[in-house]
Amino acid sequence: MCSVFCVLLTIYELQITNDERKTIAAGLKSSSFTEKNAALLDVYDRYMSALQDKNMIDSIGILRYAISHAKPLTAECTVLQEYPFAPLEQALISQISCGNAVTVSLCALLQKAEKPLAMPKLTEAYGAANEAENVIGTIYREKLPLDQCTVAVADTTYASLLFELTSRFSIPVTFGCGLPVTLTNSAAVLRDYRNWKTSGHCGIDALRTLLTSNAFDTKQFCEDFGITHLNKLIETAGAMRLGTDSAVNAARIENYKLSDSRDEALVSQLYDVFVRFGMDCAALIRRYAKIRKNDLGRLDAAAKNMICDTLERFTAMTGEPADKLFNDLLKARICVENSREGALHITTISGALTSLRPNLFVMGLSAEMFPGEPTENYLLLDDELEVFGENAPTSRNLIAQAQHSLFDLLRTAAALDVRTELSWCGYDTAELKANNASSVLFALYQQTDGTDEKAFENLIQHTGYFSQNLSGITEIGHAYLRGEHIAAQLPECAETQPADGEVSVLSPSKIETFIECPKKYCYKYVICIPEPETDNVFDVINPKEFGNLVHEAMKMLKNQYPDVDAFMQNAEQIFARYLTERPPMNQSDADKVKADFLNAVRNGYDRAVNIRVIETEQEIKMQYGCGITITGRLDALAELPDGTFRVIDYKTGRTVKHDENDAVSCIQVMLYADMLQKQGKSVSGGEYWYLRRNQIVPCEYTPERAALIDTKLAEIAESIRTNSYPANASKDNCKYCPYKGICEEGGAQA
Repeated sequence: MCSVFCVLLTIYELQITNDERKTIAAGLKSSSFTEKNAALLDVYDRYMSALQDKNMIDSIGILRYAISHAKPLTAECTVLQEYPFAPLEQALISQISCGNAVTVSLCALLQKAEKPLAMPKLTEAYGAANEAENVIGTIYREKLPLDQCTVAVADTTYASLLFELTSRFSIPVTFGCGLPVTLTNSAAVLRDYRNWKTSGHCGIDALRTLLTSNAFDTKQFCEDFGITHLNKLIETAGAMRLGTDSAVNAARIENYKLSDSRDEALVSQLYDVFVRFGMDCAALIRRYAKIRKNDLGRLDAAAKNMICDTLERFTAMTGEPADKLFNDLLKARICVENSREGALHITTISGALTSLRPNLFVMGLSAEMFPGEPTENYLLLDDELEVFGENAPTSRNLIAQAQHSLFDLLRTAAALDVRTELSWCGYDTAELKANNASSVLFALYQQTDGTDEKAFENLIQHTGYFSQNLSGITEIGHAYLRGEHIAAQLPECAETQPADGEVSVLSPSKIETFIECPKKYCYKYVICIPEPETDNVFDVINPKEFGNLVHEAMKMLKNQYPDVDAFMQNAEQIFARYLTERPPMNQSDADKVKADFLNAVRNGYDRAVNIRVIETEQEIKMQYGCGITITGRLDALAELPDGTFRVIDYKTGRTVKHDENDAVSCIQVMLYADMLQKQGKSVSGGEYWYLRRNQIVPCEYTPERAALIDTKLAEIAESIRTNSYPANASKDNCKYCPYKGICEEGGAQA
């Protein structure tokens, strides 16, 4: 829609007739794309109708009104030939000057005689970053005053690179070309907000990214809403997919609240954030997008005002959500500044003409960037534009205009004795390919009486790899080229001994991880690198939550054997309560998961017919002689008819991962059996109940297996004492390991 609007403004500006609509239609009539042009005219009609209905006028309408009503000026009107007017502007200047406007060059205006062009210094750099460092490095190496230097960029993408570079070294700078709004915290919050509402489906991960990013004032947000446990609020709201519709949010929160006894404080916070506040985008950014200090702060403030004002005006005028503006807002530029004393000025080639200083650096003159390739507007082709005049903004005219801008700049700089240097990145380091110099540079060389292509190539200077010395990064590059290896110097740490001879407190699951792969144990529990956890909003339930619900249902069997109907009804209530916390995206998917869940718990119920469950979720702890303390919570403890006890561990996975009567494979139930045996109970063994498969994997507890447990724990204790965690690399272990990307030993096995 925005592209269509810009196209119509182009047509609109070109026409100066009493019957504008008729002229536009006649101009487009010759095109063979009748359907497209009919659509353009329809949008034009609706736009004009909207202006009339709201009794409003746009900027082009104001120009036309001025042409019709403005009185001539008494002062002389001068037009710079380097900045030609559009037809509508020409009509206005003709009106207010009575047709006597004078067109002069900038040199003539400054009373400077034009001089023959001389070929400026020309530098080829290795990548855009190297080119930027070369320019800044030259300024500092030659001790040039910053406010005597202008940097003109052929492509505004260089502005982001120069902004990052000058910010890193606290270089005072002004940007006549403006800066991408994406450099700001306000844009970062807007981008996270857009992703939360669209691809994130208002889920847990997207909400966490939004509310905990570096650009978002999480502390202020929590203070405003009295939130003490933000992660709990995020998980609850994300599971329910609370969004920006206050009515839907209120219904879901009420359903969640009534299903069971809930944390009243959490429910109140959910209402405050998602119903009363409503997560309005403009309000969220205006209140919580961080404003950084110094020059970064002025960018953040400008972006916040631009984004929020635009969103608020759109909603006020249309009564609709402003979501459709997000993508265009993230393409905007902000902080177009005038040059100031004491600061380097960075602008475009056309902007440099009016901000020339004694030193001029023109960047980005590669063939791909300047003057660019002729690209027609897909909504308004060149042939269609040419109907409205030879000066219409066709792709060819735009390319020619860019070329003229550079030559105008160089001619003016020569007349003013400005020291000029040109550069381009001869290599695209992102795509690892060579970039040619712009053909305009050779045309410039020819204008300076150069004819030999070889001689032109000899003029070109090269920065070389890592030639600048603006940061320690380049020193790493130099060392790399010398074949040296750079290693961090780590401080020596005094070894600390555990108190009371205790090596570590481990759970059976940690022991299982260690046996599977000591290095994985190290990554997860010693270095504490978190495993990546993502929430797929299309999943009705994740495996962990499925297991938790099964365990909760099975607790009903403790010291009783309820009627099957009562047991299954309780299980259904547990699942229904879960769905109030996480409404499904697709109800049919939820029905399938529910059937799977009920089948699993029914299998557990049937398995418990001949035993008596005397404990569920029992906590147990014991310190072994090797120094390891085992602490855990067993799922169930059953008393058999012969008076012995049996450890039961519920598994809800679809794949059987344990081997019958293998103490190492079944280490979890064997550890519990061993601990209970040492605490005075007669334990015959343990069992894994795979409830989805309705399968049992037993492991008998024997003195030999008890001894094996002691040996295995002693080996683990010694490994922890000596900080030795070798990888147990194998295809099975490494294929799905979350750390395979950083593990040198096991990564290749994946």
